[in-house]
Amino acid sequence: MSNDFLGVKITERGNRFMPRLSYNIDPVHEFSHELSQIKNDVIYELTVKALYNAPAYFWFVPASSSGKYHPKLSLGISGLVRHTKAAVRIALELFNNPMLCPFPSDLEKDMIISALILHDTCKQGIKDDGEHTVYDHPILVRGKLKPTDMAGEIDELWDAICDIIETHMGPWNKNREGVEILDVPDTELQKFAHLCDFLASRACIEVDVTDRVNQNSTTSDKWKQEPASDGQIGFIKKLVAIMKSRGLSSPDIPKELTKGIAANKINEMKSALNMT
Repeated sequence: MSNDFLGVKITERGNRFMPRLSYNIDPVHEFSHELSQIKNDVIYELTVKALYNAPAYFWFVPASSSGKYHPKLSLGISGLVRHTKAAVRIALELFNNPMLCPFPSDLEKDMIISALILHDTCKQGIKDDGEHTVYDHPILVRGKLKPTDMAGEIDELWDAICDIIETHMGPWNKNREGVEILDVPDTELQKFAHLCDFLASRACIEVDVTDRVNQNSTTSDKWKQEPASDGQIGFIKKLVAIMKSRGLSSPDIPKELTKGIAANKINEMKSALNMT
């Protein structure tokens, strides 16, 4: 069975119906708040370019492929993205507490934010159509996502960020056969990132990942009048296809979309799909 709807391909895989989505994602839009917290321009660019190299599944799979782990926030469509946002949100909150944040420099904080944004990008392997969590996913990021069109200090920064990513599993560093395949956290940066990921993965903890907008800013609404981004348009197509596959009626989408209208339509459909 095969069907194309608004440029989104849906196929039948074996005896299990699942959406095979082809769409454009704008990482800067998806992680706008989290990326805005990175002060170092090189780390910002490096993180954005690495996100563009992420396997396609990263943008729409749940944080737990079995559904047995993680809070409800991180389950369902795009749950892994929400888990990532939760881990960053926890880091940002801990940064505000001098008793819990041992990092005096913005560079260290930037590396932690980057590592948390990227830590699970290869959770189901390096192919675009992952299905299950792979045990060695923390060590796949270094080779899979490294930007190839940046020079200068990228190698040193990329290695430092990957050193944090590769230990984020903490004591859960063994494969199914009980063989240790990952290092445990050793540095303060590694331990801090593991703590943030650990807290974000606890089923009893729900983290509000809603972006906050400064309502007092006179320029905060100007972006709403700009033309919708390719990422927004692609995401809308994805949501329309998902609603169609579930037998739900999608809202009318005007041909001329602004970022503000697109954002409202996305929120409307995510609410209907219980993705908020």
